[in-house]
Amino acid sequence: MRFTEGSIEVNNQNIKPLNRGIWADRLATNDVLAVGGSMFNSNMLTDKSGLKLKLDFEYFEDQLIGFTQEEIEKSYTRLKDHFEYWLLQSYANIDPRTFYTFYFVQQKVEELLDVVIGKNTSRERMSEYANSGTVRLSDLIGITECAERAALTQYLLQKIGVESSYMSGIFMLDPANRDEIPSKHSFVIAQQKNGLGSLVYDVARPRSNWARGNSTPRVMRANGELRYQKFKKAKGGGLVETVQVLGYRTEASEEVNREKLYYGVGYDVAGLKLVLS
Repeated sequence: MRFTEGSIEVNNQNIKPLNRGIWADRLATNDVLAVGGSMFNSNMLTDKSGLKLKLDFEYFEDQLIGFTQEEIEKSYTRLKDHFEYWLLQSYANIDPRTFYTFYFVQQKVEELLDVVIGKNTSRERMSEYANSGTVRLSDLIGITECAERAALTQYLLQKIGVESSYMSGIFMLDPANRDEIPSKHSFVIAQQKNGLGSLVYDVARPRSNWARGNSTPRVMRANGELRYQKFKKAKGGGLVETVQVLGYRTEASEEVNREKLYYGVGYDVAGLKLVLS
């Protein structure tokens, strides 16, 4: 992509518009990503008032030397017994190596962007966008939010050969709750191998801390595959139900409880929302 006066002209055909959102199968250095816009324009790529993020991934390359699938496998092998025991205790229903890959990427993203979980940096971040409209990713180190973290996550997953896509849209706790206001959000959708469907990797909202004291990825399982056309067809907006791959039990029941969240596209206003099948 290249930035033109007041709008984004798309050269990268992997970046596509959704209803008040973005889908990108691949992100590259110097792409300009729309990360916000007017409530009156559903196409963020043509919104002249929208916020733009220049993806200067080359800034991070020196820190990514050695960031390979082989290194992740070596790290997994060292921690395998401890990590798999922790997953067992967490009632995980995901391939351990897959989850460890997300964990490893999570740590790298938080390291590169100097993320402090729980720290509110919204004011400083918006000040950067307000000053220039188009901001480089490297200028936001220490004050990133979901769009920046999901974009870097997508880039890192590409580097290690994981099929995934960047998506911006909304998420909700309960689309049947007419009083709930959807949250604008960006996340990554990863495709599992062997037709096992899609996972939503919500890198900006880590679930908790695991036994080593590090952020645990929030990985949500969808029912089937999530692809661009599914959300593109939802012109009036729509969400998909996802279920946490980690669970827990209470003393009152033997049943494993798993968090549900809904991700999709549409207006961030209260009211009943469509759940896509």
